[in-house]
Amino acid sequence: MKFINLLGFLILLLLLGCKGEAIIFDAPDPIHISEELTIDEGDSLIINAGTVITIDTGVSIIARGNVFINGTEENPVIIKASDPKHGWGILRAKGECAQLIIHNAIIEDGQIMSYQTDNHFKNVQFKTKQPLAWNDAIARFWYGKVLIENCSIDGINRGEGFLLHNVQEPIIRNCSFRKIPDAIEYIDCGNGQIIGNHFQSMNDDAIDQNSCWNTLIKDNRIFDVKDCGMELGSEKFGSSRDLRVENNLIVGCKKGIIVKESSHAIIRNTTFFNNQIGIEVHTPEDSTRVSQIEVTRCVIAGETNPILANPRSAASLLQCLSNRDLPKGEKNLMAPVDFKNTKVANYTITSGDLPEGTEVETIGYQHKK
Repeated sequence: MKFINLLGFLILLLLLGCKGEAIIFDAPDPIHISEELTIDEGDSLIINAGTVITIDTGVSIIARGNVFINGTEENPVIIKASDPKHGWGILRAKGECAQLIIHNAIIEDGQIMSYQTDNHFKNVQFKTKQPLAWNDAIARFWYGKVLIENCSIDGINRGEGFLLHNVQEPIIRNCSFRKIPDAIEYIDCGNGQIIGNHFQSMNDDAIDQNSCWNTLIKDNRIFDVKDCGMELGSEKFGSSRDLRVENNLIVGCKKGIIVKESSHAIIRNTTFFNNQIGIEVHTPEDSTRVSQIEVTRCVIAGETNPILANPRSAASLLQCLSNRDLPKGEKNLMAPVDFKNTKVANYTITSGDLPEGTEVETIGYQHKK
């Protein structure tokens, strides 16, 4: 019998103790799927390390049973289209599917949809050249659990990235996104985390929070976004509250962060550089509640407009550094802002003048390519 790694062995033991059948795809023989594949409730699909699967145009996998895609770093699972020009269909994890686990895989020109499932993606590379519709996501989740780590999406600035609806305590961390609009979007999600991700060259927003609460957005790097680095608001889903934005770097965006539609965010230790607008806070005329931001120990440099707030919004600034005039606040400083080496994306602050009570180590952000 072919050797499988420890995780695969444990999964196999689990399956042997359960009712149902396991469909196992194993290297070295390539697999070709030409018609819809259905995993019945109680059955499971296991795809082992090194397996290469090609799927015909528009053909989907419907999973009512568990799915375990179990590659290794040396031998990832590869799922791709037999015709890359048109792509394959969707891996749909239905409500009867308890677990969708994808480790060490390359998934090209297809999509994932998951409903009320326990999802864990780790070391997964998503690649697409498909002209997706604006509301088509590379991976879309409703309810259930979502942990996505050390993954990447490379697109052509069509569709969306990871789109989550009504997921509690979602975590997306240490991922990279290139040319994929709305790379991370949470809708009606609470107590989530978006940590340590890298975003590059988006035609729309990088991070969206719509009707969310108590999300920690920390240690992210956002570059060259045509709209907002972070859009913190509602998009008609309801306002977002108690969003904590800490130690992020936002460079070259139309708007660094916008807080809108009666939402509330605390922004700390974040560096903004060469955005058209650093931070915007906006409250609609017909709203009964104002949008609010609390900005502390941030660096806002090279912006056309460092802070833009409409009259019905509330903005407080404390111990911020900018090379332009800031709205009234406490212990803010207008002075030249120097970074160690922006050509290699090192945004450590080297300016001698800092707001009272701050230190270089806490106000600056360093990122290396």
